[in-house]
Amino acid sequence: MSATDADEGLDRRPAGNTRASARMFPDDASTPDGHLDQLFGAFLSDAIETAPMPDFVISGEPYPTLGALVIDHGSHRELSRLTEAFDRIISNAIDHILADRAYLVRLGFPDVAIDPLTREPRGTRPLIGRFDFLMDQCGRWQLIEYNADTPSGLRETITIEPLVWRYLPLTLRQALPGGTNLSTALTRATRDRLSHPLINDRPVRTLGLFTDASHAEDFSQTEALAKLICEPLSEMGIEVVVADVDNLHLVRGRLHFQTGPVDAVYRYFPFETLLAHPAWKMLFTAVANGQVRLLNGLRGLLAQNKGVLAWIWSHRDDVSVFDVSDCAIIRDHLPATRWVDAIAPRDTRDQFILKQVFGREGEEVRRGSEVDDDAWRQCVAWGSYVSQQRVQTFPLPAMIATSRGHRDIGVWPCIGSFAVDGHWAGYYTRIGAEITRHDAKWCATGVSTALPRKMT
Repeated sequence: MSATDADEGLDRRPAGNTRASARMFPDDASTPDGHLDQLFGAFLSDAIETAPMPDFVISGEPYPTLGALVIDHGSHRELSRLTEAFDRIISNAIDHILADRAYLVRLGFPDVAIDPLTREPRGTRPLIGRFDFLMDQCGRWQLIEYNADTPSGLRETITIEPLVWRYLPLTLRQALPGGTNLSTALTRATRDRLSHPLINDRPVRTLGLFTDASHAEDFSQTEALAKLICEPLSEMGIEVVVADVDNLHLVRGRLHFQTGPVDAVYRYFPFETLLAHPAWKMLFTAVANGQVRLLNGLRGLLAQNKGVLAWIWSHRDDVSVFDVSDCAIIRDHLPATRWVDAIAPRDTRDQFILKQVFGREGEEVRRGSEVDDDAWRQCVAWGSYVSQQRVQTFPLPAMIATSRGHRDIGVWPCIGSFAVDGHWAGYYTRIGAEITRHDAKWCATGVSTALPRKMT
């Protein structure tokens, strides 16, 4: 492919869907910037060092790929609009659900979690959340999941995405990185949430980030976040410290890491595991006493529960809950999501995707046609599964890094769209099989700067 082809290609070639609004770049291993097999080794080394990224291999295959999904400006505007709309819709739904203790129990929340959850301020937005979208065969974006407890992707978008443009400047010359604003937005929101004093007007002087240090991805995501916010917070007189979850302890009611007391906390540790850990009681004792500010409380965990999407779908026409415009967004951009409370007829099962309400990274996601009667009956008995209308999508051709070099493979992109304090902030794209699972690869996300051509 010539440099001229690269210049014109972003606006010239259809992406495989009816609106030609998304395309993978580069489309050939030979690019204006060099051969991908020759560029990839240096790119991967830079990514591992810069991110950091110790988890650069998944199931024997490289996790990042040197390429980008490029969307047109129309798609970018639509995704930005939908991201902010669904942030508003989910926050509204949560405020209603919090008044229904029976529904919280059905969502899987035990009493020990419901009490601190209901004490969190009404209307509080997650510091950061990620909405995962697919484009259907009609060219419409469909929301399939929301992640707001400990959403991944910050590391990739903020630190690795710019490297893709550094290695492919000619190939991607008509696109801009989609995550350019994420770092600034997240830093500003974090500063705002730490600017208010704690109990007895004590200012926040230390922000603690904790995770499971034995989990390579979570630890590296935590380190990347610490590196991002360390300098801006130091200008406010706030120190950033990182700890393993086993290092947390209480001293006279104040939460301590090994380094000393902390005034605010960001938890890079999943709720389900924390609930059975001694750190749970320590953390929420300090929160209840006003001794520590938790930046990602339990509202984010509730927000990402897939049973919330089922609640929203069941109220899609209820104008006493959502205004008319939000009802239309739900009907048009949320696949039908319902609780699994009956066995679906066999000839209809291919229309559905079954999801465990607390599942993460594609865990416990099943295609309905692959679930037999006994397994379906078990899902009904568990009461913790929802079914979602399967989104019919097109695969896109892509040059993908593999353990045997680059290969031309059809991939299904899942675009994660970040919201920070309720406002769109950037993208995080994974590519892989039709159902996105833990072994999906990461690619950069770009927004085309090419002007659309007039129809003749």
